[in-house]
Amino acid sequence: MAMPADQLPVCEGKTPDGQGKCQFYVDRFVLDTIADDGPAWKLEDARFIAEAVSDPDAIFEGLERLEMEEAVAYSVRPTRDPDEEGEPALPRYGQAFVAYVRQGVGGYVVFDWEWREEDDEPGHPTGWEGDFTRRTWNKT
Repeated sequence: MAMPADQLPVCEGKTPDGQGKCQFYVDRFVLDTIADDGPAWKLEDARFIAEAVSDPDAIFEGLERLEMEEAVAYSVRPTRDPDEEGEPALPRYGQAFVAYVRQGVGGYVVFDWEWREEDDEPGHPTGWEGDFTRRTWNKT
């Protein structure tokens, strides 16, 4: 299958229901905009996207943002920093990494990501019950 020129492959990850596998991409325009205009930390944090979509702690649908009702969020407490060598350690204690995706050609496209304070449930962002319509999958 031909890949659209505006998408860069990330990895294979879980489908939004957590039951199957599908391909994930990142939006090239988003990466280019962040590279040009910042913030620099956001571009650096893109390295956590692969773990979020391939081994999430939770998957949510129905992002409570204007015109984002069809978006899906993958949340994870990263187990390690992919850029660090040696013993794995939590990159940010008490934080969950959330990647926001939408349906794209041949898979799902990541269009945003952020660190959020972690809820009492491991790998869940604080306030997830109000930020999303429902949780579609949970690791535990």
